[in-house]
Amino acid sequence: MRPWLQAELEDDFDEELEQEIDDRRLPEEVRHLLHSRQTRTIDRGLYFRELLRLQGELVKLQDWVAHRGL
Repeated sequence: MRPWLQAELEDDFDEELEQEIDDRRLPEEVRHLLHSRQTRTIDRGLYFRELLRLQGELVKLQDWVAHRGL
């Protein structure tokens, strides 16, 4: 069985890849329209790194709550 972290990383990578593929399937006119309407966002790589870090913090909190019986 794969460790949970490896499974999470693979799942996140799959989602990222799917999003990039979907972005390329859009007609050029639609991509241009979406790009012109988008507000500034953070880089996807940074987003997923922070998401994974925060998920780890949530697991720590859940473990602490369970340990304390709260």
